[in-house]
Amino acid sequence: MSKNNIFDSSLCLTLDQLDAYIESKLSEHKRFEVEKHLVDCALCSDALEGMASSPDKGKVEQIIKSINKGIRDNFTLRPEKKPHRKVYYATAVALLVAIISFLYVLNNRPPSTTVYAKFFKPYPNTIPLTRGDESDSPVKSAMIEYEAGNYKGTLKILQAILDTDPDNIMAYFYSGIANLCLEHPKQAIFYFQKVIDGQDDFIEQSEWYLSLAYLKNKDMEKSKTILKKIIADNNNYNEQSKSLLDSLN
Repeated sequence: MSKNNIFDSSLCLTLDQLDAYIESKLSEHKRFEVEKHLVDCALCSDALEGMASSPDKGKVEQIIKSINKGIRDNFTLRPEKKPHRKVYYATAVALLVAIISFLYVLNNRPPSTTVYAKFFKPYPNTIPLTRGDESDSPVKSAMIEYEAGNYKGTLKILQAILDTDPDNIMAYFYSGIANLCLEHPKQAIFYFQKVIDGQDDFIEQSEWYLSLAYLKNKDMEKSKTILKKIIADNNNYNEQSKSLLDSLN
């Protein structure tokens, strides 16, 4: 452990841990431990914000290395003049705030989460919910939960439908929407891709929401690629795609 490196301390999270947290790669237990640490550690909390705001991880790592070198140069003093540990961490936090400010200027565009929130709206239910009609009751039960905003309940019923009917395009599509509502973009990507690969209903809708899912997952290049395809196809999401692409550019 080095006292002259940001994050190179058993007291703080490593860059790999922060990256795994952002990418949702941690187990539930480890995620809880990270969130518990973030509540009490301003340094790691600021670092997380800075890393999440930048689409280029390589630039973050380069800047961190540069800051570490500056700390080592400034704190290489005679033993009697070494600063107190609190002074060191205060300096590190101040430097990290400067990194975050620099990253926002470097990006020079709205964060993907802000753009996503502007464009994402859950797709409306298209399944008639006639009371007393027992046909397709699992589907209707799922959509009743969907309209009530119970997206976890929706997913549970839709998964049961897919277990017995793995070609149910409607179940795949609304599973994707429900996952986006629950802020699970990676799962949503899987379901929307299944719809698109199926070459059936909900193709245009799935392409639009897939672009949003990639945006939510901070993969702007894939989001842009899909948006350009939608614009080229001139489908029903053409104008929305143009507006979203302009916002990303």
